[in-house]
Amino acid sequence: MHRRMTWGSAIVLVALAAPIFGQAPASKPEELFATVRPHLEAVLGGRLQRLPVFRTATAADLAALPDGLVDLQVASQFHDLDVATRDRLRTAATTALRGATVAALQEGTDSILVVPDNAAQIARWDVSLAAAHSEAFLRLALVHETMRWILDQQYDLPKRRAACRDSEELVSLQAVIEGRSQWVTRQVARRLGDEATFALLAQAYRHVPDTRGEGTERVLCRNVLTRRQWCGTRGMAFFDYLDKAGVKDAEARAFIHLPRMTAWIERPDLYLRAERLNLHDLGESLTRLEGELPAEEWQAVQQPRTAAMFAEVAGMLSEQRRAEKVLQGWDAGRSLVWSHRAEPNRQVAVGVLRFVDTAAARAYVGLAVDLQRKQDELLHAACAGRGGVLDSRSESLHLDGADEAVSAVKKVRLSDKTDAVSMTQVWVRAGERVVEFTWQGVPGDTDWAQRVLDILLKEK
Repeated sequence: MHRRMTWGSAIVLVALAAPIFGQAPASKPEELFATVRPHLEAVLGGRLQRLPVFRTATAADLAALPDGLVDLQVASQFHDLDVATRDRLRTAATTALRGATVAALQEGTDSILVVPDNAAQIARWDVSLAAAHSEAFLRLALVHETMRWILDQQYDLPKRRAACRDSEELVSLQAVIEGRSQWVTRQVARRLGDEATFALLAQAYRHVPDTRGEGTERVLCRNVLTRRQWCGTRGMAFFDYLDKAGVKDAEARAFIHLPRMTAWIERPDLYLRAERLNLHDLGESLTRLEGELPAEEWQAVQQPRTAAMFAEVAGMLSEQRRAEKVLQGWDAGRSLVWSHRAEPNRQVAVGVLRFVDTAAARAYVGLAVDLQRKQDELLHAACAGRGGVLDSRSESLHLDGADEAVSAVKKVRLSDKTDAVSMTQVWVRAGERVVEFTWQGVPGDTDWAQRVLDILLKEK
């Protein structure tokens, strides 16, 4: 009897607790959206002239819906794998991503696929997500995807993604897209008193169960989910900063002058500073340099240079403290690398870095030279008489327009079975800017460096 009463009590308690964990959405998606449309229009400041089409679908339909960012990420990270393997990885990552939501825009169309049944699945992942099994969660997901639809209509998101020069720009663009969608959705949630439920839209990505499969597949899926959450939360904070700074038409401004670096998403003050001072995009400056070596012999490719990359190198060489001062003043960075078409190991590179003040730029040059010296010492020790740095010398240079310039010339042999490779590096500081030149397997050319420097210093 005692046991029967205990079970009965438990059943009663579960029944009484059910409303706390939300209720399954009962209304049709278009009916739910109709209840929030006035609030969305109030936030946007005008009436929507037309609406997307909400199509109730299955979880399998949603999982099969391509995601442009995932497609580009897989193609970039796994370009050396065969097509079948890349397709499998892309399918797994897209399935994991779609499972964390109840609605998704089919880009390039007016269709938003809606899977109310996903809400129950999400709610079971963690007790903190229990309220996802509710009409409030579905309503806000519809607002979020409608906002993505609006952005897609106005700014042609696939075209903008295709124009990104690398993953750094791609993630920054996605942060603007997701961040704006989140920012507007949160405003609607506040009007409805549903801000706690709104937080679950991003929180769901954290609790997606690990994918069953080999290690690469699981790591990719987790990376895709983490990146999507980062884009939403950091992107929303980016627009919060613009709003508090009194920036009018923040959405249009962000899409007209896209922040091309994740550092500017994390530090919107640097983004606004670049606009205020009319600072040139470093990528555009480097594009104008691509013809400085003949295209029939050299292939030119741009690469991002970020504070995180520099911090990683400094950390590996136990120079975290000195790097902190540099990182605080880091504004922007980018590199252009030429590889010889017949001999890819022969390379020429130009890196352009911009800092917020002269002190940070000066600190960077000093630390960069020291880090290079430490790397040479480690290489020499690792080779243990079989190679290493065979010859090295440093000297100050005079270059017009430079406040300081230093060069390092050396020969490196990785083993006693390989030929020595010549390498020349030059660090040039002009005010708050630093230009780095590297010649690998190619003699250093200070006359050529002067010509390139003259071109770069003409621009802010």
